[in-house]
Amino acid sequence: MQGLYEDFYKRMHHQLGGEASSLIASLQGPSPISIRIHPEKDNGLFRDATKVSWCSQGRYLKDRPVFTLDPLFHAGCYYVQEAGSMLIESILRDVIGDLKTANVLDLCAAPGGKTTHLISLLSKDCNIICNEIIPGRNKILRHNLAKWGYSNSIVTQNEAKDIANSTVLFDLIVVDAPCSGEGLFRKDPEAIREWSPEQVDVCAARQTNILEDIIPALKPGGYLLYSTCTYEPSENDQQIERLLLHHPFINITPPAPEGIVATTHGWQSFPHKVAAEGFYCCLLQYEGTSSKKVNIEQKFKTDRSFNKGLWLKEPDKFEVVQQEEYLNAATPAILSLTKALARKCYIRQSGLPLGQTKGNDFIPAPELAMSLQLKSDTPACSLQLKEVLHFLRGDSIIAESEMEGWHLINFEGHALGWAKKIRQRWNNYYPKDWRIRMAIPEK
Repeated sequence: MQGLYEDFYKRMHHQLGGEASSLIASLQGPSPISIRIHPEKDNGLFRDATKVSWCSQGRYLKDRPVFTLDPLFHAGCYYVQEAGSMLIESILRDVIGDLKTANVLDLCAAPGGKTTHLISLLSKDCNIICNEIIPGRNKILRHNLAKWGYSNSIVTQNEAKDIANSTVLFDLIVVDAPCSGEGLFRKDPEAIREWSPEQVDVCAARQTNILEDIIPALKPGGYLLYSTCTYEPSENDQQIERLLLHHPFINITPPAPEGIVATTHGWQSFPHKVAAEGFYCCLLQYEGTSSKKVNIEQKFKTDRSFNKGLWLKEPDKFEVVQQEEYLNAATPAILSLTKALARKCYIRQSGLPLGQTKGNDFIPAPELAMSLQLKSDTPACSLQLKEVLHFLRGDSIIAESEMEGWHLINFEGHALGWAKKIRQRWNNYYPKDWRIRMAIPEK
């Protein structure tokens, strides 16, 4: 351990002086367990848990449950998230009121913690574009968005420069930059194995490139929220110093919450000071101009034959469009943004996937099952814990219903997915990619 950390120790002693030993000692202890509750799927499960002081829905758990065997986790009732990264709620507190109908970009979005947090914080009239360039991580992002159940998002899979080359300007851009991961040493052994002084330099250079590439996409007067999970000044304050020196930004980071260290330009959480891992963030406002020109928009075919009133609570808010093999429901604002992005960007998902039409049959999408827009009178069956875990494994199920056709499978009032009753047989439509692999406990 000592040999592995030697260069890191030196850097921390240079940065923190006498406090470095306390930081190092904290890294030998257990990592706090924290979750963030879905504000519209709260069932009181964590009512008595200790609150994360800087996040309204953040909670600390005394013990780590087996989340994989909790159906409410799969239903999106909460998100397992490191407490430090929840600081984005506090750092944005003074500008939320300016973002009533904002276009927001979460540039490095996977696995979805900050995206789902932003969706919960912002007005439902905001539009969230969440981007992840790595295909496998993009799939995880889309799964977590499905569990969160909102329909005001677009998922892209692009480099920053591709998004900046579109015609879209953003009111808020969140850059949770790829970093050396020092702040995750206690939580993730892989971060320790991958760390080196050379890797720090590589990450800092990558962060500079990402920031330079995405600045043209920021609206005049818009906000840039920059964050990392490292302690490295070259990846944190020095990135902000360079932005302030070379671009028309002003630093509007508010006073730090109790226990969070105010650095020269931003906030830093240290695990020896608060119950969190290492997290850095800073909020800037852009005072520059934009020279973007409008390009010709790509057209999407609107499907007016689909009866959206059979499935959606507020069908008049949405248009139904064909996107590859799926029918999707999108608001006019999301559809307009999709058209503007599509000439330069790879769109993985836009709005709410509704499902596929095969012959005379409509196969509803798993995302529709978990959507907050799904009609409350959709036929549903509630299963007990053991039975619903078998559903989540993709196993055969037995449910009670006199009706044939599509049914939601619920647990304690929260939807998980679809099953279809054909005479006396139930077909399980829970997606293969989402299924749990663990054995189901006998009791």
